[in-house]
Parts: sequence; C-alpha cells; structure tokens
Amino acid sequence: MNNPDHDKIVITTLNQSSVYSCLDIMYCSAEGAYSCIYLKNGAKQLVSKNLISMSQQLNYFYFIRISRFLLLNVFYIAHINHKERKISLINGTCLSYTIKTKVLLRCLNIALEKREVL
Repeated sequence: MNNPDHDKIVITTLNQSSVYSCLDIMYCSAEGAYSCIYLKNGAKQLVSKNLISMSQQLNYFYFIRISRFLLLNVFYIAHINHKERKISLINGTCLSYTIKTKVLLRCLNIALEKREVL
C-alpha cells in the first residue's frame, strides 16, 4: 500500500504544470467540463478535466465522491452535520454532501484506519 505522503499528482493549467502532493488537495469541484482543485495553502487551480477524470486520477483511499459535484480528501474533515448534510473542513469551508451518511462515515473510518497502518 502506498504511503499517502508520497502520492503526487501533476496539475496542468493553461500556463503551467505543477507537481503537488495529493495530501495538499483538500477537494475538487466540478465546473462543467473543468474541475477546480482547492489546495490546503488556499490556492485553487482550474484544470481542463471533468470530475470523473479527476476522481480516476485521485484514486486513493482518502478521496471520496461526496456529491455529483464534489470530490473530497477526508483528512480535511473537521465536522459532519448529519441533519443539514454539511461537511465542515478544517479551514472553515462548508460543503454539502448527497451520499448516504452511513457511506460517508464508513469511508472516513476506512481512510483513518489505513492512515494509522502506514
């Protein structure tokens, strides 16, 4: 099993290509045929890949599709409001989720268990 600290991704925009640790990616949102990648340093990158392509490229145990429009790195979850179906991230960002809460919690627990093993 790969150590998530070593997982890297190349993000190509119109002007440049950059290499990021996958752990630096907080979440990705769908923007039509594009995806917006939100990084932990507050930067965001618009890439010409749809969210399906991004989820295939970020096929790691700690990324989960929480809705049709969002792909989330579970290591940035601070709180989950089950009633409102909202996830608060450690930077204060609030995201809505549409997957079943039970599935979300199972994915979160699996990711945390795998992280402890590494």
